[in-house]
Amino acid sequence: MNMNITKRVMDYIKEKGLSVDELTKATGIAKERFCSDQTVFSADEFMRICCYLQLLLELGVVAVA
Repeated sequence: MNMNITKRVMDYIKEKGLSVDELTKATGIAKERFCSDQTVFSADEFMRICCYLQLLLELGVVAVA
């Protein structure tokens, strides 16, 4: 998964003021993964985040469901 998609997801999380602790608890993804500018989410991590946030993926574009 490219860094652009990860950045878009992270920007969305920040924009919505979501708690990293809550995301970690809900997705099982380590807190450090959400806090690092160098993170590139795996496909599995990305899908877990999208499911939690109720987002749809359309051709690399994140859209609210």
